[in-house]
Amino acid sequence: MGARLDWSPLDRATLIGEVYGEGRSDPSLQAVLRTVLLPDRIEMDVSVTRGGSVDGRSTWATLGFTFMSAPLYP
Repeated sequence: MGARLDWSPLDRATLIGEVYGEGRSDPSLQAVLRTVLLPDRIEMDVSVTRGGSVDGRSTWATLGFTFMSAPLYP
């Protein structure tokens, strides 16, 4: 079960917030900034995630790139 909210305050930037998990006592939380580096070709995500059980919660950050190919049939 989970919930997600996407908000685009700028033309090339999107903020994403997510809460997800199998139980109400230990959901994972994630905040993401997605920006378009090259329209329809390259996007970059920077995310911070907090998850795990209540006793052993951990936090980590991730940097990711999405490379999109040109359409095969224009």
